[in-house]
Amino acid sequence: MDTIREKLPTTKILLMGILPMGEFADNPDRQRIRRINTALAALDDGGKTVRILDIGSHFLDINDDLPRSLIPDGIHPTANGYQIWANAMQPALDALWNG
Repeated sequence: MDTIREKLPTTKILLMGILPMGEFADNPDRQRIRRINTALAALDDGGKTVRILDIGSHFLDINDDLPRSLIPDGIHPTANGYQIWANAMQPALDALWNG
C-alpha cells in the first residue's frame, strides 16, 4: 500500500480480508485468518482512501462451516461463491468511487 500511495496518491484501495478456509469451523487456520483480518482492519481509514472488507461470514453456514456448495475444496469458491463475493463487494466499491 505504501508503494501505491507513493506512485498513485489519489488511488482508493479496497483490500479484501482473507476468506475462511477449511470445511469445518474447528480448522486451525481459521483463528490465524481472524488475527490477520483484525490486523488488516487497522489499515481502514473509514473508506476515505482505504477500505478493508471482510466478507468471510457471507460464506459460513449457521455452524460456521464452509458449505461445499460455495467452496468445495475449502479454499476456492464456486460460481455461486464468486457471486456472493461480488454482491458483497459492490456497495463498498460504490462507496469508494462515489464517496
